[in-house]
Amino acid sequence: RHFSGLWALMPGRQISPLDNEDIASAAATTLNIKMMNKGGHTGWSRAWAAALAARLHDGLQTQTHLVYLIRNFFTTNLLATHPPLKPIDAFQRQGCTTCFEADFQSSRPISTAKRKSNIRLSEGMITSSKDVFQLDANLGLAAAVHEALAQSHRGPVNSIELHLLPALPPSWTHGHIIGMRIRGGFQLDLHWAHSMLSNISIRALDKFSHTLTIRTSPSNTQFVSNSIENFTGHLILLPSSTFSSSPPMLSYPQPHLTRVENFKPNFILDLGPSPK
Repeated sequence: RHFSGLWALMPGRQISPLDNEDIASAAATTLNIKMMNKGGHTGWSRAWAAALAARLHDGLQTQTHLVYLIRNFFTTNLLATHPPLKPIDAFQRQGCTTCFEADFQSSRPISTAKRKSNIRLSEGMITSSKDVFQLDANLGLAAAVHEALAQSHRGPVNSIELHLLPALPPSWTHGHIIGMRIRGGFQLDLHWAHSMLSNISIRALDKFSHTLTIRTSPSNTQFVSNSIENFTGHLILLPSSTFSSSPPMLSYPQPHLTRVENFKPNFILDLGPSPK
């Protein structure tokens, strides 16, 4: 169930649907099988699953993992946790002594409030349900969101390829992100509406005179080419990916999804002011 075999997809960059769709489909199948066999059972691994799905340009699965991650592995103060584990009986009978699943015995999300009797539901970094604070899922959530909105991992440093909205979750129909950093020393402000790119500003923080390739829909070509500051290099515009993973990647069980069923955020993430 561990995702180390998919390292070349994320955080590596050897596998991409833009390079080889057959290998990307194999990676998608691998991820699906791992999830069907109780993968993503901790906060950090569920965040990794979301980032892997984003690298496969699958916005729906990215959304599913992110919502599951926050519902089941985040406390009410948005700190991420590692849940208590229990052996998986079916695997243990086959001789696996290291196969575990999350032992959910409390409602999710995990509360960190006080009871009326002033007895705390949590003590230090351990909740009453024995979930332990673990920063990995907080950082992994940020990485997965970044991968869903903009990817710049392909290409050498002197020839950056920026893919805009490669795995936009379907419920994030409107939103913007300000101050996102991308490879090559660029800062990106990104706005979208009706699940389509609506405005963009790219600024080279240091003078960049190499090649910048931007993948976006054909209708965005004109305003993208007029929205780059401090750039003297060669600009290439390419269409977005049309890769579709197969088989369907949402067939695995989804237990404990008992909260925020109508969660459809107007997504806004502000990382600081844009440079003047």
